This record gives sequence, structure tokens and C-alpha cells, in this order.
Amino acid sequence: MDLLYRGQTTNPMSSKLTTSFQINGTIKRSDFNVGGKFPEAIVSDEVRIVANGEFVQAD
Repeated sequence: MDLLYRGQTTNPMSSKLTTSFQINGTIKRSDFNVGGKFPEAIVSDEVRIVANGEFVQAD
């Protein structure tokens, strides 16, 4: 998994410091023994994960 730091800014709506990031990568279902009974032609063994997130400064 790769983590990309997207930066920090002050949210104009809440005036709170907000930090954002993106995670992306690929895992194999077979590494976790998930879905082994499904043919790969129907459900790929590789699963791509992309997630965007933010941390907001608490009060």
C-alpha cells in the first residue's frame, strides 16, 4: 500500500486544521484465503484499493 500525503489547510467552513491523504495499492485475495472457490475469470484474485481520507483537528 502506498500513502500519499495531500497536504494541510484550514477548512473555511469550520476554521479547523484539516490534513488529507490518499492510500492505494493492490492485494491478492488468495493471500488471505478469500474467495478461492470462485474462478478468476469471474472474480479477479487481485483487488485494487483506493481510499481518500482526512484528519480534522479536534476542539
